Amino acid sequence: MAEPGRQLLLSRVEQSEQALLARISGLDDDEMAADSALPGWTRGHVLTHLARNAETFADVLDGARRGEVLAMYGGSVVARNAGIETGASRPAPELVDDVQRTSSRLREGLRALAEPDWERHIRHVRGGGLLGIEDVVWMRWQEVEIHQVDLDRGYGPADWPAEFVELNLPRQLRRLPERAPDVSPPKLAAHDVLAWLYGRGRPGLPDLPPWP
Repeated sequence: MAEPGRQLLLSRVEQSEQALLARISGLDDDEMAADSALPGWTRGHVLTHLARNAETFADVLDGARRGEVLAMYGGSVVARNAGIETGASRPAPELVDDVQRTSSRLREGLRALAEPDWERHIRHVRGGGLLGIEDVVWMRWQEVEIHQVDLDRGYGPADWPAEFVELNLPRQLRRLPERAPDVSPPKLAAHDVLAWLYGRGRPGLPDLPPWP
C-alpha cells in the first residue's frame, strides 16, 4: 500500500485524535487513577504522556519554522518522565482538557507548515538523532493509536484502523532485523503482529527489546 500524501496523513492523525478524545471524555477521577495496561502507569499517566508528546512536537515545530533544530523534551528523558509523573494525578477534566488543548495546538502547527518547512528537522529525545518533519506526523499517529490500547478501555489492536496497520506494519517489520536479528515475526493476524512489534503482544510470543 502506497504511503498517503501529507495532507491525507494529517487527516488520519486528526481522526485518531478525535477518536481518543471521544473515548476519554466521560472518564471520572477514579477511572483516571485506575491502572492502565502499562505496568506502573495509571490512565492519568498515559494521557499526560500524550499531552506532553503533543506539546513537545508543537514546540519543536515552532522552532523548525524559525530555522532552529530543537530536541524533543529539551533533549532530556529525565525531564520527559518527570513531566508525566507530575501531571498524572490531576482531576479528570484537567487531563482531558490538556490532551485536547495540546492536540489542537499540534494540529494547527502542522497545518500551518509551508512547503519548505517540511524539509526541516528536529532532534529525537533519545540520542539526538535528526528526524524529518514528516516523521513527526508518523510518530504522533503511532502514539495516539498505541496509547488508546494502553488505556485499557475496550480498544485493542483489532480496533486499529486497517490503514494504520497496513501502513505501519511494513515500516516496523523493516526495523526488526536491527532490533532482534534472530527473531522472526509470529504467524498471526497483521494487527497482532504489529501489536507485538510495538511491545503490546499477547503472552507467549518471542521477546523483543523495548519499543522506543
